[in-house]
Amino acid sequence: MAVERVPKRSTEPRFLEATFVVSPYSIVEDVDDTATALLGYTRDELIGEHGSMLVPWDDRPSTAAAIDRMRRGEITFQPGRLMHRDGTVLDVQVHSRALPDGRLALIVRARAA
Repeated sequence: MAVERVPKRSTEPRFLEATFVVSPYSIVEDVDDTATALLGYTRDELIGEHGSMLVPWDDRPSTAAAIDRMRRGEITFQPGRLMHRDGTVLDVQVHSRALPDGRLALIVRARAA
């Protein structure tokens, strides 16, 4: 009698990684499909919007300061929070890279549900 092998389930948390490109004025210029799934918006709804619309009201001053530091290359990682379309607040890790034209490429990492 053959023994059926059951694949091990990972006990490590799974994460989603979403990509955003924002202008020097923090306008969302591009997002990937993971960003839309993570935040509950369509791509068309996000493109052209100010990035602050995705940040909880109380976090906006500290997030703006962190984005300024990212633009200057002082930091490349910042924990933060983003707001889903339904109002749910998500804890995220934001990794950044300043692009030569002044835009920021952001990788936002959040725990998968």
